[in-house]
Amino acid sequence: MTISQIFLARGSMSTPERKRFVERICCLYPEARVKECLNIPHNRIQLNELDTLALHRTGKQTLVFGELKNAVRFSEEVGNTCPNYWHFSPYGFCPFGCKYCYLAGTQGVKFSPTVKIYVNLPEMLAEIDRVARRLGKPTAFYVGKLQDALALDSLTAYSTVIVPSLLNILTPV
Repeated sequence: MTISQIFLARGSMSTPERKRFVERICCLYPEARVKECLNIPHNRIQLNELDTLALHRTGKQTLVFGELKNAVRFSEEVGNTCPNYWHFSPYGFCPFGCKYCYLAGTQGVKFSPTVKIYVNLPEMLAEIDRVARRLGKPTAFYVGKLQDALALDSLTAYSTVIVPSLLNILTPV
């Protein structure tokens, strides 16, 4: 995975735990330019590319750390052939260039085509716990929506936190 620049957006360094997490991953890319944008949300990072293809390519090589508010959502789309479902997204977009990928055409990627790692995973899992308790019945929670939920797991190891947490939420001791 080639990362040429890293942006530290709003919320990315707001706690000692987040700061350590971000710094650990930044160390893996010593050649990448790191820019602090701590007052800018993750989806407002400007890449200053006018050409659509250049913007897409630059976005694939740009890593943004930030927090995603309202990360746990219920997908309720009219006319959707898939069943409506709960989902949460610890990432946004991905650095790979799969030939079959349709993500580049989605609204979120079109306007913010950077690879994002959301650092507020504990808050996401706490919200899933609240929703699951409120619903009071077995409920599916999809990891990611319109993205590969494991694309950045080699960097974040989020699966080692998500899986045990969901097991505890869904089958409390």
